[in-house]
Amino acid sequence: MLYQVVRAAVKTLYSLLFRYRISGEENIPNEGGIIFCPNHISNHDAITVAITQKRRLSFMGKDSLFTIPVLGWIFKKMGAFPVKRGTGDIGAVRKAIEIVNAGNALVMFPEGTRNKTGELLLEFKTGAALVAKKGNAVIVPMAIIGKYRLFSTITIQFGTPVTADDYGEKPDLHQMMADVREQVSQMITDGGSKTVSR
Repeated sequence: MLYQVVRAAVKTLYSLLFRYRISGEENIPNEGGIIFCPNHISNHDAITVAITQKRRLSFMGKDSLFTIPVLGWIFKKMGAFPVKRGTGDIGAVRKAIEIVNAGNALVMFPEGTRNKTGELLLEFKTGAALVAKKGNAVIVPMAIIGKYRLFSTITIQFGTPVTADDYGEKPDLHQMMADVREQVSQMITDGGSKTVSR
């Protein structure tokens, strides 16, 4: 209940600050474990993902985000949990697997950090592929296009789902994420198409 209340309040605020355009929603499964894998251009990205989805989401985010005034509080209320970057945080990975294995939706930023240029994507880490494999989840590539400037347009596009089963009995996690990265990169290059304003 609290999640929906906070989401509604934040959605109202962000809808006043930015104009959202969305496409590819038909690529999002209606049920089952999902991992959204967006590019990462700003600390606002997690909120953008949350307010464009009716389904309740959980987020894996670097622990330092939770110390940011106001934003840190919002992250916690909107289902985020911290991960210690560069330490192989097994506890965070296990929690992520539990979330999607229970049929819920999770957001993981595969670049692992903000890409301040927003142009050439960083290498996609394999964590999302591992969680998808262990948690029987679908990865949905996602592109966030634009800059968070007052009244600017932010385009969100969803790509074709990817599963570990697509790669055989012993999936190559690096190849999985390379393919996800390619989709996200192409969507950014295209700049979003057939979008619906929100």
